[in-house]
Amino acid sequence: MKREPKLFQIVGGKTANWYGNGNMSSSNAADSFEEEYDWADIEADLYHWTKTLRPVQWYPGHIAKTERELKEQLKLMDVVIEVRDARIPMSTSHPHMDSWLGNRKRILVLNREDMISTADRNAWADYYGRQGIKVVPMDSLGW
Repeated sequence: MKREPKLFQIVGGKTANWYGNGNMSSSNAADSFEEEYDWADIEADLYHWTKTLRPVQWYPGHIAKTERELKEQLKLMDVVIEVRDARIPMSTSHPHMDSWLGNRKRILVLNREDMISTADRNAWADYYGRQGIKVVPMDSLGW
């Protein structure tokens, strides 16, 4: 039993052409495509083909508003208690937090410490201790 090629559309150039599922073989479709396609429009076509792949604005207004409010509240604080995930402490903090806090005293709570090894916990405590940050390891069961 002979399989018919699947229907596909070539988009771009001056006209959209349909190929497949007809009397035209795949090789004839490719030859016809080469003859009918206007390659001068490829840049414009690529723009439209990749338009949906462009970066999405992921920074909505409510995040900017919260950052402004947080910076205002930080001006009123002498000590900040920051809670981070002990498994990924570098990834669970805002990248600008250090600059926002300035010289304020900071207590860093590493939550979920029961999910990391003692060696990792000690390494993080040493790392932050060298920066003058007091580290308090904690798990969900308590201190």
